[in-house]
Amino acid sequence: YTTGAFGKFALTEDVELFAEALYTRRESEQLSSPGTLTNLAISASNPTNPTGQNIVMVQMPSPSGSESGSVVASHPLNVPARKTGPSGELGSFMSTESVTG
Repeated sequence: YTTGAFGKFALTEDVELFAEALYTRRESEQLSSPGTLTNLAISASNPTNPTGQNIVMVQMPSPSGSESGSVVASHPLNVPARKTGPSGELGSFMSTESVTG
């Protein structure tokens, strides 16, 4: 979800104070490894096979106990943001905005 608040307050005819606040929260879950690679045959001549023998990789159970062998990783994310300051006219030719946050 995302939420925000914005406000302005006039100090003079040419200068005002402003404030902006935003907050975002996101949660996601992802499989950290594929659960579909089971009984994968690797020949002895494959350069990634250091054993020199034909082998079959069997899927191992995951630490989470998932039957697919995949581990589910949770990724919460909180993003707060704020911006405050004065804004207005400096003379008749320049506009300015000063920001803190």
